[in-house]
Amino acid sequence: MWAMFLLQCLEDLDANLRKLNSRLFVIRGQPANVFPRLFKEWKISRLTFEYDSEPFGKERDAAIKKLAMEAGVEVIVKISHTLYDLDKIIELNGGHPPLTYKRFQTLISRMDPPEMPVETLSGNLMGRCVTPISEDHGEKYGVPSLEELGFDIEGLPSAVWPGGETEALTRIERHLERKVSISHPSQPESSFI
Repeated sequence: MWAMFLLQCLEDLDANLRKLNSRLFVIRGQPANVFPRLFKEWKISRLTFEYDSEPFGKERDAAIKKLAMEAGVEVIVKISHTLYDLDKIIELNGGHPPLTYKRFQTLISRMDPPEMPVETLSGNLMGRCVTPISEDHGEKYGVPSLEELGFDIEGLPSAVWPGGETEALTRIERHLERKVSISHPSQPESSFI
């Protein structure tokens, strides 16, 4: 079930942030109602988020940008769902998405290469940065349960593919180990005596 996978991803993110003396804040409500209050309450000066190329996402993000600008909050939007800027690819192709992989390759060959990955967040990188966490953080900002979101969990099977970066990294490591063992099988020791 997609909702279980998503919640597991959020729980894993929160667990990893805890290791860095921080937490995930899951904000409930409509952005138009919630953001203006949080901008003031938390004294937010900068808002960053990932660019969403989907029509719904563009509309939502434009509304959030407007709210932020009205509150004097700097907005930084980064492309990170994809390696390349999809809108730029469409622009280079005369306003239409490329229909073949060969055309896609031609277009991206005319673009700057993707940015290198950023350094993995670590305690050293975080320095003395500590997120203030209230006693009621779980109630106010914790990852909701399936039941809280209105899902019936009776008879729900366990996840075939558990969510979260930690699980994903474990799975990819196992896969790569299998690939290595297949390409380099151990040779039985032979004796020529």
